[in-house]
Amino acid sequence: MNTVPKNIISIMEKIEQIDILIAIKRGLVELLPVILTGAFALILFSFPWKPYQEFITSWQGGILDTLFQGAYNVTFELLSVYMTISMSYQLTILRGVKSGSSRAAWIVVSLASFFVLAGVPGNGIEPLGARGLFTAIMAVAIAVRLFSFISKHIYIRETAMDALDVRMERAVKMVVPTIIVISIFVIVNDLILKIFGVENVYQLIKQGWSTLFDCSCTDLGKSVLFVFLTGLFWAFGIHGSDMLDTVVDQVFIPVQGAHGAILSRPFLDTFILMGGCGTSICLLLAILIAARRKSIRSMGRMAIIPAIFNVNEVLVYGLPIIYNPYLLVPFFLTPFVCFFTTYASMVMGLVPAPTHAAPWTMPVFISGYLVTGSVRGTILQLVNVVIGTGLYIPFVRLHEKREVEGAIRDYKRMVTILQQAESEGESVTFSDNLSLVLTTKALIVDLKNAIRKQELSLFYQPQINAKGECIGAEALLRWEHNSVGFVYPPLIMQLALEGRCLEDLEKSIVRQVLTDAKTFQTMPELAGKKVSFNITGYSIQSKAFEQFLLDAAKEYDINKMDICLELTEQAAIRMDDTLVNRFARLREAGYTLAVDDFSMGSTSIKYLTGSNFKIIKLDGYLVRDIAENARCYEIISHILSLSKSLNAEIIAEYVSERKVQEKLYEAGCTIYQGWLYAKPMPKEEYLQFIEDRVRAQRR
Repeated sequence: MNTVPKNIISIMEKIEQIDILIAIKRGLVELLPVILTGAFALILFSFPWKPYQEFITSWQGGILDTLFQGAYNVTFELLSVYMTISMSYQLTILRGVKSGSSRAAWIVVSLASFFVLAGVPGNGIEPLGARGLFTAIMAVAIAVRLFSFISKHIYIRETAMDALDVRMERAVKMVVPTIIVISIFVIVNDLILKIFGVENVYQLIKQGWSTLFDCSCTDLGKSVLFVFLTGLFWAFGIHGSDMLDTVVDQVFIPVQGAHGAILSRPFLDTFILMGGCGTSICLLLAILIAARRKSIRSMGRMAIIPAIFNVNEVLVYGLPIIYNPYLLVPFFLTPFVCFFTTYASMVMGLVPAPTHAAPWTMPVFISGYLVTGSVRGTILQLVNVVIGTGLYIPFVRLHEKREVEGAIRDYKRMVTILQQAESEGESVTFSDNLSLVLTTKALIVDLKNAIRKQELSLFYQPQINAKGECIGAEALLRWEHNSVGFVYPPLIMQLALEGRCLEDLEKSIVRQVLTDAKTFQTMPELAGKKVSFNITGYSIQSKAFEQFLLDAAKEYDINKMDICLELTEQAAIRMDDTLVNRFARLREAGYTLAVDDFSMGSTSIKYLTGSNFKIIKLDGYLVRDIAENARCYEIISHILSLSKSLNAEIIAEYVSERKVQEKLYEAGCTIYQGWLYAKPMPKEEYLQFIEDRVRAQRR
C-alpha cells in the first residue's frame, strides 16, 4: 500500500495529457460558479421547513421563490450549453488558437453542433440541462477535431484577402470550415435518426444507457453498476452524476418485492453520495484530520461549505482526485462500502427504508433523519462517515507523500527550464505548462503565504576590495520551502511575477533590507558600509512602487546610510524621460543606483546615458570565464575603461577562484563579491564575519 506501480502512474499521466480530457476538466472548473450558484439556489427554494416555504412563497408576492427558482433554471437547466461553450473555449487555448474571431468561430461551431445532436429547438430544453452533458461533450470533441482538420486543409487564395483587415480576414477563413462541419453534423444526425428511429441523438444516448442497465437482471445489480460508472466517469474528470442523470430514475426507483423501497433515489443521495460522488464528505474529514501540507489543508477548508451541501467539485478538481491513482482507490471503494452497509442495515430492519424525498443538497445527518423519519437514519450516516473517513485517511497520507515527491521533481524541472531560458535570453511562463501548472500554482500559494507571514529571509554576501577590506554586502533573497528546500532565487521572482505578487514581494524585501541596514548603522564595525538590494525592471516602471521607495527613504532616513539599489533586467525597460526622471528622484532621495549584470547589451548601455547610475556590476558570465577566455578579458577591460571615464565604480560578482580575482585585478577591477571571499550568509553570521575580519586586521 506504500506504493502504486509506476506503470499505472505512467498510464494515468499520459491519459492526463489528452487534450479532450484536459478541456473537460478545465471546462467544469470554469463552470464552478454556475454549479455552485445553482446548488445554493436549489437549497434555498427547496429547504424542507414549512414556515420557511410559506415565507418565500408569500413575501412580496413570492419574489424570493421566483428568484431562487429562476437562478436554478438559468444554471442547471442550461448546464450543457455552458459546458459546450466552456469546453470548446478551453480546447481553443490548448490548440493554440488565436483570440478574436477565430476562437469565437470554434465556440459557435461547437455550440451549433451540440444543438443539432440535442434536437434543439424542436425537442424542448431537457437536453440543454445536466442530462445533456454527455451529448455536449461528444459534440465538442467531434466538432473541434473536424473543424481543426478542415481548417488546415482548406486553401483560400491570399489575393482574395488583400483588401480585408485582420479581423475580417480571420472571419472569412472560418466560413467554409463552419459550413462543412455543421453540414456534416446535420447529415449524420439525420441518418442516425432514420436508422434508429429516435427524435435526436440525445434520445439515442439516453436509450443506450437504458439498454446497458437493462442488461443487469436485478435491481441491486443496476444500482451497483450505477455507482461504479459514476465513479469511473469522475476518474476521467467527467461529472458522473450528470452523465448518468438520464437513467438515475430508471435505476433508483421504488421497486416491487420485499425490499423494493430500499433502492430509491433518496437511498443514493442520502447514504452513498454524502458530500458528493465518492462520499466526498469522508475525504474532506480525512484531509482536515490527517493532512499536513498547507496547500491540501487550504483546499479542504475551501471545500467545507460546498461539501456540506453535497457539492464536491472543489475537491475533485482542486486536489485533484481525477487522474490520481492514490485518491481514486478510496473514491471508488468508499461508496461501495457505504452502499452495502446501508443496504444490509435496511434489509435487516436496523434502519427504516427511505419513505420521504429530500433535495440532494440537503446536508448530511439532517437528510438521514428526513428521508427515513428516524434518528436511526442519522446514526447510519454517521457510521458510514466514520468508516469512509477511516478508508480515506491512509490514502490522503499517501497522496501527500506523492505530492511532495512530485513537487520536488517538478521543482527541479522548473529550475532546469528557467536556467536554460536565462542562458538563452528567453522568457518562460510555467503557468502555461500543462505538466507543471499544478506545482506552479501550489508554489505561488505558498509564496504568497510566506510573504504575508514574513517567512522569507535575507542572506548577505560581503563585497571585498583589493586590500581585503569589507566595503559592504548585497542582500540576497532566500526562501526555504517546507517541501523542496531553498528555492532557486530567480524562480522565486518568476513565481511572484506569475502570481501577480512581485510588487508585494519586493516591498517586503525593501522593508527588511532597510530595517537591517538601520541596525548595522548602530554598530561601529558596520557603520557606513554599503547595503545593496535588487529591484526588478517590472517594479521600477511602476509609479506606485517609486512612491513606496521614496516614502521608505524618508521613514528609514537613508541619507544617513549607504543604500544601493541594483536594477536587474528581467523585463524589457523603456528608457524614456519618465524613467530617467524617476531614477533622478530616487538618487536625490538617497539611493545609490547600480546596474546589475552589466554587459554590452543595449539596455545596459542605456542606463549609462544619464548620470544617475554610479555603480556597475559585471555580468557573471564574463567574470566566470575571464581567466580562460581572452575575449571576456578584453570586454571587461573595455567596460572598466568606460566606467572610469564615467566616474562609475565597478564590482565583479561570481568571483569563486583566485585566478579569476587575479585576472580581474590585472584588468583594473578592485572590488569583488563571490565564494572566494564569503558565501551568502544570514544576518547574524554576516555580523560575526565582520567582527572576525576586524579582529584579524587588528592583530
